[in-house]
Amino acid sequence: MSAIARYGKIYFGSLLTSLTLIAGFNWAIDPADIFRAIEGNFNEVKPFVDRQGSSRVKSLELAEENYDTLLVGNSRVFWGLNPEAPAFAGLNAYNGGIKSASLYQVSEILKYADQHQDLKKVILGLNLSLFDVRRPEVLPSQDFPNSGFAGKNVVLANWGSLFSYKTLLHSGFTLLYNRRETTHERYTDRGYLNPDYPGVSRTKNFKKIAIKMQNGNYPSAFNYGRKTLSVFQELLDLCRDRQIELIIFIEPGHVIAEEWLVESRNIKTVESWKKIIVAMVAASQGDVTLWDFSGYNTVTKEKVPQDETQEMQYFLDPIHYTNETGLLIAERIMLGDLSSEAVPEDFGVILTPENISSHIEAIGNQAETYQIQQLTIN
Repeated sequence: MSAIARYGKIYFGSLLTSLTLIAGFNWAIDPADIFRAIEGNFNEVKPFVDRQGSSRVKSLELAEENYDTLLVGNSRVFWGLNPEAPAFAGLNAYNGGIKSASLYQVSEILKYADQHQDLKKVILGLNLSLFDVRRPEVLPSQDFPNSGFAGKNVVLANWGSLFSYKTLLHSGFTLLYNRRETTHERYTDRGYLNPDYPGVSRTKNFKKIAIKMQNGNYPSAFNYGRKTLSVFQELLDLCRDRQIELIIFIEPGHVIAEEWLVESRNIKTVESWKKIIVAMVAASQGDVTLWDFSGYNTVTKEKVPQDETQEMQYFLDPIHYTNETGLLIAERIMLGDLSSEAVPEDFGVILTPENISSHIEAIGNQAETYQIQQLTIN
């Protein structure tokens, strides 16, 4: 055997051994929780589940477990609506929300859940950005195309990640993280992501995003269109045909976000969008209830503390609401007028064709009287 042949044999043998060890290590640690071959104290908490995308994990969980209620939407639902909220007692609920979801993805998640579960109830969080016609159905950074939601076998579609350097780094960190005396498990086995990190200030994060909005450095020009409204109609039809109770809620944003909509001249689009949604729901002939938690109310008018050591209660930033707000939403949509005193009376209105015009007018009047200068953003 020549020296070159011996060198090649050693080189490729070493390469194969290294790749096998890397793949084996990533397979055992499984930082994205998609192979699920080995479970132990060394990989119990997986801090990178949401970092690598949660669509793969959620499609696995919706296929393997049994649920009768689906919570679905984008990151606002993912981070804000806890399926184990007291108001959901008696339901086996799962949070199917994903970060940066489009309405197309929400619809595909619902179809997938309907195929694998005996759904009795769907709770859908809506905001105008979901309906934006200029937004791609799937963003390049998302793991949605390699998930069960896209019709893929998750293990086969993702086996290549076992050889990834990025996955190797995540595996190493996951192993070290689980050696800590205390760990912070963000992602729950019911699909909910607790966005709070120990030592990270909600108020500081809120101010950072609010300043971006006020400086015009945050996306605002959303618009609905025939394509996204058609997807919404399909969603309504599915729930009607499958006799699934559908509870829809327009999500709350802080008044800073409301003022941002006014300043960006997007508020008229929001108003016309609400009217169309109300009309579509009314015509759906299904078991559908539509709530609106947006506008100017006790929750959305929360004052922003000047002292960043004082935490915001209801918002992580002007767009994303906290678990505390999610608990109030859950109680209102499940109990209505029977909600406890913890839920402000002005938080949550059922929308109908009879009250939509007066409701929009009331929000407009509140906007005129509300002075955004009451909130000091440093």
